[in-house]
Amino acid sequence: RSVSELSLSVWLVASASVLVISLIGVLSVGFLPMLSDQRGDAVLQGFICVAVGTLIGDSFIHLAPHALTQSHSAESTWKGFLASMVVIAFITLDKVLSYVGVKHSHSHSTTTFIPILKSQQEDLAVDKENRFEDSFSQTSTVLADECGSMSNSSIIQEGFNKQGHKHGHGGGSNTNLMVIIGDAIHNFADGIAIGAAFSIGYGPGISTSIAVLCHELPHEVGDFAILIQNGMTIKTALMYNVVSSVTGFLGMCLGLILGSNGDYSAWMIAGIMGVFLYVALVSMLPEISAHSTTTICINISGMIVGVLLLLIIGLYEDSLVDFLAF
Repeated sequence: RSVSELSLSVWLVASASVLVISLIGVLSVGFLPMLSDQRGDAVLQGFICVAVGTLIGDSFIHLAPHALTQSHSAESTWKGFLASMVVIAFITLDKVLSYVGVKHSHSHSTTTFIPILKSQQEDLAVDKENRFEDSFSQTSTVLADECGSMSNSSIIQEGFNKQGHKHGHGGGSNTNLMVIIGDAIHNFADGIAIGAAFSIGYGPGISTSIAVLCHELPHEVGDFAILIQNGMTIKTALMYNVVSSVTGFLGMCLGLILGSNGDYSAWMIAGIMGVFLYVALVSMLPEISAHSTTTICINISGMIVGVLLLLIIGLYEDSLVDFLAF
């Protein structure tokens, strides 16, 4: 359908979705003091797990059928649900094996099997390689600690400690500028995804909005903590957060306009599906810890909850359309 065929309700619901997501991103600053301990880290882990589930579920349950066949049915919904649960099953297997100490990685950290009979030169070579690996591992750990992950609560606490000693003089640093620009681009991309999804229906639009919402909170908390850690005041950080949120509305308008064109709609949805899978499996999944059986069970349950939420939306999409078509 063309842009002129998009009803007013589509524009209003899509705008409301972006507005709610933006407000939650701004209000996430209120969670920072509560996320500076182990309970806060567990809360962020929960949001990340639900985000992984919703991103995977939205990709397979809602976006894939529209990208491949430009249609949606109960059969495609259940097939997408099956694909999502298979992915989560293998994630569970990977976390369990990592917990019990069985590694299947193909990186340099894998066990090196050395022949029993080897020359002294080979011994020296192996020893040198092991020292390099240890040095690389330590360097990676230091870099990760410096950059800070979404689930690392130390950066949040450190940011509040520094807040009392800095007064915004570091607000114009390169790090802060990169974070602000990156957040604006991120919001713009999320807006395009929401707009393109709403251009094909309320069901995909609502499901995509939920997926964006779930991964937006840990993302915004991480960005905000980095800004505070680098000396920016809370008031200034909030102002930049609000300004960057405007790009989400611009992206939504672009997504609705391009998505309403039949020549671009399926291609845009396919691209968004790829982005969602990348964010879920490459960006967010490594943040999920597996240091205990309880943690593994809770985290996997969060992913399943995310997928089930998208399944319910897929099964009752027609009712959702009737409810929102005012």
